[in-house]
Parts: sequence; structure tokens; C-alpha cells
Amino acid sequence: MESGKKYAMRTTISHIVLQVVLALSGLIVPKLILSIYGSTMNGLINSITQFLTYVALVEAGIGNAAIVALYQPLATSDHENVNKILAYAKKKYLRAGFLYLTLALLYSFAYAFWVRGEVDITLAFEMVLLIAFSYAIDYLLIGKYKVLLVADQKYYIVNFFKGFSTLFTMLASIIILLQGQSVLLVKVLAVVIRIAEAWGIAYYVRKKYDWVHFEKDSGEIHLGQQKNALVHQIASVVIYNTDLVVLTLCLTGDSLKEISVYTVYAMTFGVINNVMVAFTNGVSAMMGRLNAQGQINRLNQFFGKFEAAYMAGMFLLYTCYAVLAVPFTACYTKGVTDVNYIRYIVALLFAFNGITCQMHDPAGTLILAAGRFKETQKYVIIEAIANIVISLALVFRYGIVGVLIGTLIGHIISAFGLIGYANRSILKRRHNKTIERILRNGILMILVIYIELPFIRNANDWLTWVLTAAGCFAVNCVCFGAFNLLFEFKQIGLGFRNKDAGKNKK
Repeated sequence: MESGKKYAMRTTISHIVLQVVLALSGLIVPKLILSIYGSTMNGLINSITQFLTYVALVEAGIGNAAIVALYQPLATSDHENVNKILAYAKKKYLRAGFLYLTLALLYSFAYAFWVRGEVDITLAFEMVLLIAFSYAIDYLLIGKYKVLLVADQKYYIVNFFKGFSTLFTMLASIIILLQGQSVLLVKVLAVVIRIAEAWGIAYYVRKKYDWVHFEKDSGEIHLGQQKNALVHQIASVVIYNTDLVVLTLCLTGDSLKEISVYTVYAMTFGVINNVMVAFTNGVSAMMGRLNAQGQINRLNQFFGKFEAAYMAGMFLLYTCYAVLAVPFTACYTKGVTDVNYIRYIVALLFAFNGITCQMHDPAGTLILAAGRFKETQKYVIIEAIANIVISLALVFRYGIVGVLIGTLIGHIISAFGLIGYANRSILKRRHNKTIERILRNGILMILVIYIELPFIRNANDWLTWVLTAAGCFAVNCVCFGAFNLLFEFKQIGLGFRNKDAGKNKK
């Protein structure tokens, strides 16, 4: 288990470093596009990206199902079964990749026609194809290696190559945009660098796993609950991408400008979201192995400590977002006057969306690690349907605010179902502790926002904002750290006593 903890730590650190790189790229490159080409171009790129996530459903749950299937044979060094699963995954990924490109081609015609009144048809068509091909590399070249590395607790290798790929793409994009070159050239370069990333991952796997053979004749093997994993994947795509799709289809006239407003707030929101995902990805494989080995007591102890830390960190970061997002947006969009970006209600709704979305992530990570896709699919289906229905009902009158409310309600509906299932059916305990953590941190979050917001809203230049953000983060760390330590001291103490008891027993 020490090895498992070491790999979990490496994965978590690598995810955080990757998110820093992604955040820098996500802030700098769109800022240049926004400043040089305006809100319409920024909205176009983000709109295309969101639509293509629906096309990505051709992956059909292959990745998650294959990762879960690999836990047991990797733990027992059953190389024959590992190779069978990998060969089958490779075959499925290739089919998915070619289908993805075919659907993306059809979509490029439809999308170019849909936005023809706002941008040039040829530009929209070419932009769709280039972005699509960049994503298709995941299926055609990377997918089969990624499932092996993730299942074997080496996600940090994938993150290493992804980080360098993102860094080189960002630097090259900056140079190209500052020279006044076309945004299309940026996307061409991104495709080339992604191919290099795929080659690097393939080289690592060939060197470190000389017994792996992706060409092994596997026949038609069965990946447990692949169809149910696909249901989760479909629901996830709907849940996380409904907002922009509804805005694109339902708003008329300046829809791409409104999408640009949404994506500016979503940009910093996404940084926090991805940081929290870094922690769940870091422990997913460890939870999967503990569950596969039937070590429920150790899983319970580990999950309790992880959830307590996760909740404190999540509420801390989204509290900072709630009070800092509007001043940041004011600085980020200074000089851009084609649409109003200063919207306090949007910032608050994004913050509460983040909380309701991620408060069930520890439970969701456990469900994913245990492969309980079928048993929990009803919760994510209900969430997706509620999200779509409520967003469509509110978007025409309230615009961005309407779709955010729809997403918020959908998150709340599914959160307690997933939390209840994970505690009841996997950990064999009641979920009162989780609910207590949510309510306790939620009350503190509202109180802190109420106190800090009036003092921070006027930080409208970068130096003032950076100093204010640093002070806000430091104060909130003390508030949430001390508050949670006060209530979670027994949880931490229990972990140390069990660890010591385990040593004595040995």
C-alpha cells in the first residue's frame, strides 16, 4: 500500500502541475484571441469545442470500462489477460476514432451553415475540422496506452506528456497570434504537437512494458458494464456541455458574444474544477485496488480522510472564486467593449454550480473505481434530463443565468443520490458525515462571501487584483483550515491511530 500512496501522490502532483500549465494556456491564448479578433471569434472556438464533446460519445465508455477491467489482472500480474483487454481496447478506440472524424465532417457542414450570419462559412468549416482532428488523436493514437497507464497507477506519465504538449502549443500560439497570423494556423500547430505527444507516450510504454502486445488476438471479450459506463459518459457530456449548446441554439443575434461572456467566467471556474479533479484522479486507482481486494475497512479510513480534506479545499477555492471572479473579468476584458462582461450573478452561480457539482466527487470517484456504473446510472440520467429541461425553460428569458440555474438544480438532484449510494452500498455506512461536511462548509462559505465581497469588488487593475487575491486566499485558508480542523480532528487522529496499530500488529 505504500507503493499505492506513492503513486497517488505522484499522480496528484502531476495533475496539479498540468492544471497550472493548462490554466496559463487557457488564460493567455484566449486573451490574445479576444483582444485581436474580438468576442465573436472567442465564442466561435468555445462553441465548436463544446459541440464536439457530444461527438466524442463515440468513445462509448471504452476507457472507463477498460481501466476497471485492468485493475485485477495488473494486481496479479496476469499479463495474458492484460494483453487481451488492451488489444480489445485498441480495436474499439480505432473504430471510435474513424467514426468521430466522420461525424465531425458532417457536423462541420451543419455548424458552418448555422453561424453563417456571424462568421465566414469557410472559416467555421475549417475550424471545426482542425479542432476535431486534434481530439481524434486521443482515440486513434493515445487511448490504448492511457488505459494501461491509468489502471497501473501511472497517470502521472500521461500528465507529463500532456503538460509539455500544452506548454509548447501555448508558446507557439503566442508567437503566431502576436505576429498577426490566422487562428487556423494555431490549430494546425496544435494537431502536430498532439501527434508528437502521442509518440512520446507510445515510446514510454514500449520501453517500460516490454511484455505488452496490443496485437494479441482477443476475440470479442466483454468489458464489465461498458454500456452502463457509456450511459454515465453520455450523461456527463450533457451535464457539462448543455449550457453552451443551449445558448448557441436558443439565443439569436449575438449568441457567440454571450458565449464569450460565459466562457470567460467558465475559464477560471474550469481551473478550480480541474484542480479538484487532480485530487480525485490521484486516488482513483488506489480506491479501485482496495475495493478489488475487499479491504473495506482500509477503504473506509482512507475515504474518510480524503473526503474531509477534499471538502475543505473545494469550499475554500470556490469561495475565493465567488468574490474574485468579477474583478478578474474586469481586468481580463479591459478594452473589450462589444459586450458587457461584468455580471455578479453569473459569478455567484458559477461558484455554487462548482460546489453542487463537485461535492459528490469523492463518492463519484469511489463509484467509478468500483465499476458501479449500472447501479448509479439512474442518478446521472435524472440530472441530465433536469439540466436540459430547466435550461430550455429559462434560457429565453434569463439567458446565461437561466442555463446556470438549470445546471445547478440538476447537480443538486443527483448529488445526494450518488453520495447515498457510495456510502450505503460500497462503504457499508450511513452518509450523515458527508452531509454534515457539506452543510458546515456551505454555511461558512456564505458567511465569508457576504463579508468579503464589498471589499474586493473594486480591484479593477492587475496589481490590485493580484494583491487582493493573495490576501483573500490566505485569509480563507485560515478560516476553512481552522474551521475544518476543529471538526475533523477525530478523523485525522483515527487515521494516525490505525496506522500505528497496523505497525504494532506487524
